[in-house]
Formats: sequence, structure tokens, C-alpha cells
Amino acid sequence: MSRRAAFDAMVVGGGMVGATAALALAEEGLDVALAEPRPPPAWAGPRSDLRVVALAEDAMGLLRELAVWPEVVAHACAYTGMEVWDAGSEHRLRFSAAEEGRPTLGAIVENALLVDRLWSRLRAHPRVSLLEGFALERLDPPAADADAVKVTAADGTSVRTRLLVAADGAASPTRARLGVEVDRNDYGQSGLVAFVDTELPHARSCYQRFLPSGPLAFLPLRDGGCSIVWTLPREEAARLADLPPPAFEDALERAFASRLGAVRLASPRRAFPLARQLARRPAVGRAAAGGRRCPRRPPAGRAGRQPRPARRARAARARAPPCRRSRSPAASGPARRACCAAGIRWPPTPSRRSCADSPTTPCSRPCCVGRCSVRRSMSRA
Repeated sequence: MSRRAAFDAMVVGGGMVGATAALALAEEGLDVALAEPRPPPAWAGPRSDLRVVALAEDAMGLLRELAVWPEVVAHACAYTGMEVWDAGSEHRLRFSAAEEGRPTLGAIVENALLVDRLWSRLRAHPRVSLLEGFALERLDPPAADADAVKVTAADGTSVRTRLLVAADGAASPTRARLGVEVDRNDYGQSGLVAFVDTELPHARSCYQRFLPSGPLAFLPLRDGGCSIVWTLPREEAARLADLPPPAFEDALERAFASRLGAVRLASPRRAFPLARQLARRPAVGRAAAGGRRCPRRPPAGRAGRQPRPARRARAARARAPPCRRSRSPAASGPARRACCAAGIRWPPTPSRRSCADSPTTPCSRPCCVGRCSVRRSMSRA
């Protein structure tokens, strides 16, 4: 890349959110730069990454639209049932894909696999420029009326972009440079994760038992094993993570009431601190926060991050033509839909102006909601 470059959109951060956002924007016809100081390593095979994500049907649909799902499905475990119960009761709540008239309820996928396949698509996309090793050094504060944002790397490379997406994690340096503060609530808990093998088959179902200390989930893997996510007080999670394998297996089996029979540990254990973190502003000028709610949950807790935005994006495409107020990517329907599909709060430049189609009457069409005086609800599933 030249020392100076210009793009329609630039995404900082190449994880699951950032890679999805970059690919979705490129698929809408925008020239996109994806900046990542540490490109992800190639996926090393099944059970190589303790982080897993549970994708609902709408999220899988989004990945199909981006031509990523066919490269993921062979290693994903589609689940058709869910079973939830409380340790203080014998009554169980069960969900079945067959009863819902659907082929599946979702799929469990290793995070590293998903990111690897997203990057494969990005590398081959003609409208994507991968800025690998790009370490953001300076960010000129984007004014609301500016036509571009200027980003400078540590090596002096300068990039101008009409839309900047900060998707570089819960502790996003880019978000901090934008001056966006966050409200954080530390739960004082950790999510203990590991892979296990069970005596009884998981039958392509997800299981969750609520204990006084927090929920314990068993998520099915394609090879017949399970990924566990055990929410515990931080000290207890650290203690269990350090137990010898036989002692840990015994504690895990008791906590799960032997629902799947004997349990055998099949991987290292790792504890993730849990916290709730919300960005106070979704956007600053032409810069938007990706994954702005920033829930620091156990990996499987990211299950519902994409489905509703993806559903809204597809509904908007079907219901309304794009607003003709501006041809700028920061105001166009395609850019808005791509951001929503990737879970990025829209708009990057909030406004109270009315739609050009009706200068005096607020517009309520999906392409304009949030930019005109009618605001669309962004409540989560």
C-alpha cells in the first residue's frame, strides 16, 4: 500500500466482528481496508481453540450471504435441541428444532476456525485491502461535518476513510482515541472453559444447568465431544482450573448431575473474567464502534450477538429502497445495512434531518431510521 491511501471504509481489528464488518461492507460494493497489527494464525484443526461461538440461524444466514458458511459448516456442529434446568428442581425446559419446524436451532463453531475462513474470503476479495501489521498511532478527531477520517500508523502510513469502524476488542484503543467512554460492571465471576468427552452422546443438543454459583453449559462438538462453559466466582474458577484432572472431572460430573454420564477432560482449562461493558456513544462523526456493547462473557455467551442485526438488515433490504439523500458511503443504504449485519450500531453520523424524499416529514423507512427524526429500536434479542 502507498504511504497515503483513501478508502470508502476502514475497519480496525480483524477478529470475528471486524472481519465480518469488512467483508459485509465490501460485498456492498465499498472499497474497504482492514487494519490488524497481529493477523490471526491459521486454524490448527478441531479442538485447537478453546473459544467457541454459538451461532443462531440468522447468523448462519449472514455467513451464507458472505459465502463463508460453506467453508465452515464441515467443522461446525449443528444443534437441534436445548435442555435447561435448575439445580433446585427436577423440571426441565426443552427446545426442539423439529417442533419449531426448522432444520436446526444453530451451530457451535470454534472462533479460530470462523476467523480463519473470514480472512480467507477477505484475502480473495477484490475490494478489500488487508493492512497487516498496521499499528494505529494517531487518529485525527472526526468532526460531524468532515468528509473523511485520517488515520496514521506507527510507520507513518496515512489512510483517509469516509467511514471508520473500531472493532479492536473490549479494550479498544481506537475507541479510546475517539474519546468514547464506557460503563463497566465487573461481575466478579469467570467463565471456566474446556473440552471434554462424555460417556453418553450429546445427541446434538446444548445443555445448561443453573447452579447457586452460576450456570454450567455443555455445548456439542462435531466430533462427539463437548465444550463446557462453567460460570463461577473468580476464586473458585481459579481453584477448579488448578485441580488435577481426575478431581476436576469428579467435580464437573457432580455439578452436571451426571446428565451425560462420566466426563473426561480432553484439553487444558482456561478462565475468562466476566464483565458487562457498554460504550456510551455509538458513533463520533464518521467513526462507529463495532461490537460496541462489549460483553466480556465466556466464549459461548456470544451466541446472540449477530442474529437480530442480521435479521433487521435482510428485512430492510426487502422492505425499502435506499435513501437518496446522499451518495456518500457514510449515508448510503448499503453501508448502513452492512454495518447492521455485522452488529455495528448505525449511523456513524447521527442526524435529525428529514429524508430528502420528504423534506418536512420525518421518514420511518429502515434506510433512514436513526438518521432522520424517527429512531429505530436497537434492543437486543
